Amino acid sequence: MNPLDLTRICRLAPYKVWTEDGRDYYVETSRGQIFDIGFMDDYSIWPTGAYQFTISILTNKPE
Repeated sequence: MNPLDLTRICRLAPYKVWTEDGRDYYVETSRGQIFDIGFMDDYSIWPTGAYQFTISILTNKPE
């Protein structure tokens, strides 16, 4: 998978977006919630070039 262009994303996104390992991306909302967004190879669809999209919440700060 090709890495996302974080310079472009951060310029256009209303939230802070970053990566620490080049594979998972983190998004912090204006309420302080942090989401982990990633892509995993999906060999059940095709031998190469298919990915699963994952998203999970890392923090959920009360309002």
